[in-house]
Amino acid sequence: TEREVIHGILGAENPNDHCLCYVRHIQNININQTNTASKFTDIVLKQVNAEAQKLLANLRDERVPSKLCAKNIRRSNVEWSGREGMDIHAHAGYLKEFCKDFYSSITNMVDNAMRKYDKYRDGSFCEILQHLYNGKIGAEMFFGRIQELQIAKQYLQSDNCLPLIFCGENGCGKTSVMAKIATECRKWMTDAIEPVLILRFLGTSPDSSSIAPLLTSLCEQIAHNYNPMLKTQCPTEVSKLFLYYKKMMTLATRDKPLIMILDSLDQLSKIDSAEELLWFPPQMPPNVKLIVSFSTDTTIEANMHKLVENKNQYVLVPSLGPELGAEVIQKWLKAIGRTLTNRQMDIVNKALGYCTLPLFSKLVYATVARWKSYSKPQDTILFKSVQQSVHALFDRTEGHHGKLLVSHALSYITAARSGLSDSELEDLISLDDKVLDDIYQYHLPPVRRIPPLLWSRIRADLPGYLSERAADGVIVLNWYHKQFRTAAEERYFKNLNHLQNTHSAIADYFLGIWGGVPKPYQYTDLQKQRFGVIENEGLADRKVPKQPNIFRSSDSDQ
Repeated sequence: TEREVIHGILGAENPNDHCLCYVRHIQNININQTNTASKFTDIVLKQVNAEAQKLLANLRDERVPSKLCAKNIRRSNVEWSGREGMDIHAHAGYLKEFCKDFYSSITNMVDNAMRKYDKYRDGSFCEILQHLYNGKIGAEMFFGRIQELQIAKQYLQSDNCLPLIFCGENGCGKTSVMAKIATECRKWMTDAIEPVLILRFLGTSPDSSSIAPLLTSLCEQIAHNYNPMLKTQCPTEVSKLFLYYKKMMTLATRDKPLIMILDSLDQLSKIDSAEELLWFPPQMPPNVKLIVSFSTDTTIEANMHKLVENKNQYVLVPSLGPELGAEVIQKWLKAIGRTLTNRQMDIVNKALGYCTLPLFSKLVYATVARWKSYSKPQDTILFKSVQQSVHALFDRTEGHHGKLLVSHALSYITAARSGLSDSELEDLISLDDKVLDDIYQYHLPPVRRIPPLLWSRIRADLPGYLSERAADGVIVLNWYHKQFRTAAEERYFKNLNHLQNTHSAIADYFLGIWGGVPKPYQYTDLQKQRFGVIENEGLADRKVPKQPNIFRSSDSDQ
């Protein structure tokens, strides 16, 4: 359709890299065969629609050629043949040539695209790019915090060899401060200096979730920028890796200093005793700056104070305050083209009088962004704390996607010790007959599994609240903020029977009880009535994997 051409070619970026246009002129169309001819041209009252032809000619001969180069446009002329217009025998040569050209052109485009984006397959490149992107997105929505930024600027411009440490309670905005520092730090340096910036938001990717892959990734990036010969030379033994990481920082020079920003040290896995900070350098080599952050009242905080005793190196990140909180919310709303009425803004100001943590402000923004100017007072309610706001978010998500589905899905994530992968979560829900009975009220599925889009939609409604991280060699989902885990436990696990059933279902799944084995289920009274089912019970293979303790090759002893 014209709309598809507009979006796919005319409105696309670099269309010559991924678009082809095939133009076929069929000569001598027999419009007397109306039913057949109407498949190839617009016919009105047994006549060719002149207006439609004019618009088509404009699109085909002017608008498309203005965006696509001549080599990406193929033109063919064929004669109308027989009753069907296009005949596989009469037009055999044309069809063969079309298929051959289409195949070779598309494969060339795919090959070119793969070569162009080959660098994105490099694990280190993707890791670095992901954190830089997170920093860019975090800084775009950043306002205020002038004092904290000034402290960071003075630190980077000084000869101070100690690390600069930002700390504060969960949700106080440390991550946003670190993102803003990362985007501004190059501007703070003199023109003669080209610093190397290394940025990691810990816990947001598999390689930044535990200490060994994190340090390996940092060392690889340092080697790439200072001495490529040292790439892939990282030791695998953790104690040696700690020493190697500290040694690699000595490669920094005056003209090319090293700036490392590590956010949320408390998000590191406890594997290899990361919280003991044996890997953390209490003093930097010359030309190296290290800025880190963590939440207060954590093991990391206690150990850090033993390691870095100078209190001047610690910066406490406070709440936003009511005025800045309101200003930030208004600017966020403006960025998406929305605003609030005076009455609604009064509700926001009243809520900010109770709590001004950035996490709370973000939750308030997520709520008020859905308000309409005509929304009723009972639909424009805000809460007084982060916990209450998280519960309101859960309420909204449950109302949108179904209470049973959302509550069970989030229960599994909360109950899992290290988190769950997307596929594991879908498997667990597919074994949960309460959820499936709720989903399949109106039809009986050929395969008794959850439709994969359902979980994807729920996850999309919880942006930034679930993070991906590595656990046991698998990328899993877990709560990013501690407040969300606390709220989920309070909300879903008050019922001890539900808590026990959730853990039991997870245990059965990882024991492989239902791997390749049909699981019985009971038909509901509603299903019996609607679908005329006579049986009380059915059996269905949920297509979940087996969980062997050891994988053994069938053709070897390994």
